[in-house]
Order: sequence, then structure tokens, then C-alpha cells
Amino acid sequence: FRGPRPVISSAAGFVAHGATIEIKASNASDIQRVVLARPAAVTHQTDSEQRIIPLSFRATSADTIEAQAPGGVGQNALAPSGYYMLFILNRDGVPSVSKWIFVGKKTDSPNLQAIQSSTPGKDDFKLVDIKGAKRSLNEFLGRPHVVILIKGAFCKACMAQLSDLQKRLEFSKVPVVVITPVDDLSALSDLPFSVFADPDHSVFRKWGAFTTEPIHSTVVFNERGDVLLKDVGEKPFMDFATIEAVLNGKPAIVRQE
Repeated sequence: FRGPRPVISSAAGFVAHGATIEIKASNASDIQRVVLARPAAVTHQTDSEQRIIPLSFRATSADTIEAQAPGGVGQNALAPSGYYMLFILNRDGVPSVSKWIFVGKKTDSPNLQAIQSSTPGKDDFKLVDIKGAKRSLNEFLGRPHVVILIKGAFCKACMAQLSDLQKRLEFSKVPVVVITPVDDLSALSDLPFSVFADPDHSVFRKWGAFTTEPIHSTVVFNERGDVLLKDVGEKPFMDFATIEAVLNGKPAIVRQE
């Protein structure tokens, strides 16, 4: 490339046709193009979905760009509902790394519907920390964070998940919250994460992580508290590459056994 790439620090994961897309980027005044690229859908050497859509935009501050999403008239016109890669390009034509964005109605995306119906939300759960102080998940709004529900320190699979997570995730930048139904948190005191007890299983039940007993769940939130990834199952979620991917803008994922 001819010089450093511009960086999209944040952008909405969903936008309706014709709406404004707010993009956070350093040196916004240096940006010359904002485009959407449709992901490839190749069949028999022909990709009828292939398209690059230039967007009108303006820099509203030193680090903010407002771009206009394409209109959706006539079978969504040039931008059918679906996922697109959002790029910004500077004066030298150097592109940023893309951010995934869904353009259209939320009802057009089964994935977004699933997330909307299963979003943990910002409920004020009755959680306590190791000192017995009342805590809330709302404390972590304002930056991306990961919440992991475990059975307890006695669960070898749970502890293996947390051990591997320490090696993969920069938790100084992305806070990790561990929630267990066990009252005594002393066995988890050495973890470099926030550890809370949920003795009445309120989080486990609300998030669908309770059958006859608590089961595993991993939920990744963005800074607004929207769910980027939710996994519920009999085994801990060990796909840390996917956690990193959704934190970096890949489409949201929901999986429940």
C-alpha cells in the first residue's frame, strides 16, 4: 500500500436502507471514498451478487464520518438486503480493513432476529463479587466485553476454557466477566477477570443456560450492550478465533444446543 491504511474504529452493525451510517475513524478529513462491497456468491463462474456501491458522505468531526446508506426502492435497488463489507479509502486510494454491516430490515435477517429474541439485555441481575458487594453487568457498557457462565471451579472443562482464554484474548482491552452459581468465589480469586456469583441462577435462566442445572454459556457484547456472539451448550465455547472475529466486526452469531 501507499502508506498506512485508514482505520475504522467503530461502525454500526446494522443500518436501514437510506439511513445514516456513523463511522468512527481517525483523520476523517483525509477520507476520499466510502464504499460497500457485497460478499462473493460465485456460481458457474458468474457472480450476479458482485457489486461495489459508493456512498455519499461527509466528515462531521476529526474522527467521525456520516455516510448515507443506499436506498431500497424497487427490490432494494442496487443494495439488496444483506451483509456488506464497509470500506473507507484515503487520498492515496489506500483502503481500510472492512467492517461487516447488515443493510436492510432486521426482519430480513434470520441471524439478527435470533439475536434480537435471545439478547441477554441489560437486566439488573442480583450478582455479588468476592467481597460480597452487589454488582451489575451494566458496569461494563461503554466498551466490548465478554461474559462467561461457568458451573464452578470444580468443573475442569470450565477452568480449561478460562485458562485458554487468558492466552488468547487481550482482556486488558476487552473485559471478561465470569459468572458462577456457586456462592464461594475463593477458588476463583486468582483469575485476572471479574468474577461474580449468581446464586439464584437469574442470569443462567434468563439466557437459556439452565436445564435441570446450570450449563455453559459465552456471550460477547459490543460497547452498546448488543450481542455479537451467544453460545449456550453442554460444553464450554472454545472457538476463541470466532470471539476475536466478532469483536473485529464479523457478523453476529447465536448458537444454542
